[in-house]
Amino acid sequence: MMIKIFGVIFIVLATAGIMLAKEEDLQNHRRQLEQMALFLSLLQNEICNLRHPLPKVLSHLATQLEEPYQSLCTQMQQELEKQNQADVGRIWRQLLTRTKGQFVLSLEEYVLLLELGGLFVCNQVELFDECYMGYRERLQLLMRQFYEGYPRRRKINRYTTVIGGIFVILILL
Repeated sequence: MMIKIFGVIFIVLATAGIMLAKEEDLQNHRRQLEQMALFLSLLQNEICNLRHPLPKVLSHLATQLEEPYQSLCTQMQQELEKQNQADVGRIWRQLLTRTKGQFVLSLEEYVLLLELGGLFVCNQVELFDECYMGYRERLQLLMRQFYEGYPRRRKINRYTTVIGGIFVILILL
């Protein structure tokens, strides 16, 4: 009987740990979406308003952003300095492909991040500004969808984890 009680206690603790891990994933997802919006906003400001060259922009963005965007900007800056006349969009896609595991974004959000490399190709400030507006609108739509579904996802994570834990306890009893 004592073993069953310890088993139940361990299952409850494991269930709580799983619930907290899922909650942390949702928080990281939210934080990365917000960082993507900040990245896009800072990028637009640095290029359109201050008119800095891209390596300098990326260096400055790396100091303003959190991981994984911070390391992405730093690596992109280093690659651009190494390959002076390189295809910026291609480098962006390669870096994102290599660092995909650091992002907890949905497929749509990750594709948008990949497509942001197209902003780097815009040579004219006016064209960049137009492209920026399109990306910003798409990101706002994705963020709105995330925030609308956020409470529901939290409830689903909690309930499924608790029900799973109760199910395991019932099987063991």
